[in-house]
Amino acid sequence: MNYHYPMHDSRQIPYQPNYRHETNVLRVTGGSEILVQPDKASVTLGAITESKDLKEAQSKNAVIITAVTAALVKIGIKKEQIRTTEYRIDTEYNYIDGKQVFRGYKVTHYLSVEVDDIRSVGKVVDTAVDSGANYVSNVRFYSSKEDEIYLQALKAALLQANKKAETLAGTLNVKLNPVPFAVTEGQDEQRPVYEQPAMFVKGVSTTPIEPGQITIKAIVSARYSYFS
Repeated sequence: MNYHYPMHDSRQIPYQPNYRHETNVLRVTGGSEILVQPDKASVTLGAITESKDLKEAQSKNAVIITAVTAALVKIGIKKEQIRTTEYRIDTEYNYIDGKQVFRGYKVTHYLSVEVDDIRSVGKVVDTAVDSGANYVSNVRFYSSKEDEIYLQALKAALLQANKKAETLAGTLNVKLNPVPFAVTEGQDEQRPVYEQPAMFVKGVSTTPIEPGQITIKAIVSARYSYFS
């Protein structure tokens, strides 16, 4: 009995990636912005204390932060919404006649406070200051539906890019493949927040803070193929 085995060519065909020719390609960008009323806020509060004795500077700072935290909890801020973002000890010097003279120690303790009711941001600031906080900074407003709204903006940005491609194809009198073969989110897809400038506060009686509106922006870059 004879057996016949198939013969295989030992030569390997090199892998050839499916490169898309870029000769008949339209490149366009699309963008969309949606104005949103913020419903959340955060604010940085803190205490900065100085003393020639390090333990005294730390103790003073701890007393203030403890009082601020307790006061914020009392007005409805949950403990889990208060967190330390920075704790630092610095050595301070004065320069007298060109010489470095020890002045003391500076202890810095910053808290980030999340606020569910944006109408109470001013109250939060006042409460903290009344409790001893001498630093307030970065009042930020944002939306809890940020991701959902961004997707809406992203969809609108792609639709705009598609309209641009159709317009260009019509002007050039060529036929457009309506489905892009490449879509890239732009560099400006970050959703910005409204932010108050940093400020040092002492003895503020009332603090009116208006959130305004925030802009959620999406940008896409798309490439379409076309033929004559």
